[in-house]
Formats: sequence, C-alpha cells, structure tokens
Amino acid sequence: MWLRKDRLSNDGTAPLYCKINYQGQITKISTGLRVKPSHWISKGDGLITGMSELAESGNLILQNLRAKLYKIYLNLEQQEKIISSKIIKEIYEGKRKVNYKLIEVFDIYLEMRMSEGLADSTLRKLKNTRKNLSHFLEHTNSKNILTDNIEKCFANTLSKYLRADCNISHDQSIRIINQVKASLEHSFNMGYIESNPLKSFTEKIKNQNPEIKYLDDEDMGKIKKAEFELEKHERVRDLFMFQCKTGLAYSDLKEFKPQEHVKVSDKGAYIHIRRMKTNTLCIIPLLPDSITILDKYKDELPIISNQKYNEYLKELAEICNVKTVLTTHTARKTYATWLLNKGVSEVTVMKALGHTDLKTTIKHYSKILPDKVIIDVREALDLM
Repeated sequence: MWLRKDRLSNDGTAPLYCKINYQGQITKISTGLRVKPSHWISKGDGLITGMSELAESGNLILQNLRAKLYKIYLNLEQQEKIISSKIIKEIYEGKRKVNYKLIEVFDIYLEMRMSEGLADSTLRKLKNTRKNLSHFLEHTNSKNILTDNIEKCFANTLSKYLRADCNISHDQSIRIINQVKASLEHSFNMGYIESNPLKSFTEKIKNQNPEIKYLDDEDMGKIKKAEFELEKHERVRDLFMFQCKTGLAYSDLKEFKPQEHVKVSDKGAYIHIRRMKTNTLCIIPLLPDSITILDKYKDELPIISNQKYNEYLKELAEICNVKTVLTTHTARKTYATWLLNKGVSEVTVMKALGHTDLKTTIKHYSKILPDKVIIDVREALDLM
C-alpha cells in the first residue's frame, strides 16, 4: 500500500493506493480511501491506526482488496494464463475477462462442488460428465476450445455424440449438458468469462414421469425366505432387506452406526440420522425385520462397496428368480411404495426418506397400487 503524501488535501488526508508488483512491473489501484499520514503505518501490508470508524472499516477494505487481487493472481496461475500487473488490475476493475478453455471452466466448477462435501453418487456423476465432455472434445478436435468460441449448435452436437457414440439416453444426455451449462454459469457469475454460451439451452428431459421400480410382497418373500450356499449372498440379502425396511440410501447405510443413530422412545425404537446427500434429518421407525437383522450382526452390518453390492444383487435376483433389476436404490423405492400402500401419508414418507420436497417423494417414489386405489375409494363411499 502506498500513501501519496504529496497530495495532501485541506483536511490533512492523502489518497491511499495499492501497488501491484509482478516481476518488477508495477501498477497502481486506488483504494478509494484517504488517510492522515500520522494514522498510516507503511510497514508490512500497511495499517490504518487510531480508534476511528475509518481505521476499522478501512483496514477491512484493504484486507478484502488484497484477498481479491491474490485470488485473481492464483486463478491466472492455476489456469496457466499470461500474468502481468496490468492484467490483474484490469480483471479486478472488470475491464478484462479471462478467456478460459471449456474443460478449464468445468474443472473450476468441479472443484467448487467438491468443496461442498458432495455425496459419493453426486460426485461420481460430475466426474462422469467431465470424462464424457473430455472425450467429446477430443473426438471433435476441439480439446482447447475457448468459451468465447462455443457456437449455438454446441449443445446439439454434444447431445448427438453422447447418444450415438456413448449409448447414453436422451434424458441422460440432457442432464450432462445441463451440468456443463451450470459450470459455464458459475464461471460467468464469478466474473471469469464474458457470458454463458449455453444460457439459451432449455431442452427438457422427455421422461418426466419415470417408472418406479420396486419389489412387491411376492418378490420380497422370495428373497427373505431364500437359502444360499455362499455367505456373501446371505449377507447381501440381509443388507438389502434392511434397506427395504428402512429406506436408507447406500451412502447413509454406509455411515449408519446403530450405537449412535438408533434412539428409543416410549413409542419404540427408531433411526435418527441425517442424509449424506442433503443433510436432512430422517426419522425411521425400526420394524421387527430390521431389528432382527441388527441383532443377527450384533449392530455391525456387513457393509461392502457400492459396486460389489450391486454386483451381488444381480446374482441375488437370479438365484431368487426375481425379474425386477435389483440395485441399492430399488430397496429405497420399495420401502416408500410399501409404506404408501399401507396407508402411511406422503408427508410422513417424505420425512422417513429425508426428502426436502414433497414433489420428489410423489414423483419418484409414490407408486400407488391398484388394490390401494380400490380400497380407498370403496372406504370413502362406504362400499366395503
């Protein structure tokens, strides 16, 4: 910081400037502050002294200014851009935007999202998008494409590539493009790029009401009563049944510790846990089947990796002659469907699943079976 004592005003204050020094090149930025020379300590980073309001607010302004300038420098360095004191000043004053490569923009976004402590599944989706985007850019010889050079047809070309070359569904390709769009919007909001070239992309997914895959009572009975030659299948069956009777997602099952998360009230035992994905509290009554499984493993469930779990579930479906594709998420949807068709309200199911929005519960988990509809109507009309 540099106090221009040669420009004293009538009130005895002088303008305070910030010097940007990069490899001997010096550029000055006005801080907008005026300070009396007797209240200025130039040593170190510089400090406004005294008990006035200016001292407190002024030092905060200087601290924020230094932080912003250093952040601009770090961003330029990390992205291997040309650096000069003049460029840093122009970026700070909004006179210059850095022209990033598209893949760099996505990496900035990915790093930001990772700092939020994402659930494993969300992080895996973002990394897959990054991989697909990188392959597309290589495929089209546009690995170093700059955001300023992205044309309006980019989204359509990427969508065609994902569906034709990667065998990705239309809806999934739209989700991938929206993640790329979000990364560009993030860099635009941060002031890294001039505009978001995909801002006009508004194509919607076609399958607005996806089919809810769940297990009915017959298939549940097959799995529950099955006997296995291999211990791994029995353990996976027990894990799956525990999920079917608690609705825990795999990421939450992995973190579940009975000693910590099982509570007891005068109404019975229940699981009290926050979801990894949303940090939303779940209240899940422990049913007899769940308690039996916990007792069997002495409160230490045989957790395995998500990949192995889904792999063994395929084997389980074949052994038990279950046609529905079994995944760790099938169990969660089975739990929701079972509760709803037993008459549990959607609001209560939402609370048990740890959803933050009732629409999510209704759209993706609310599978009302014909028998339930018939019984409800007949009861309402007193025809039972």
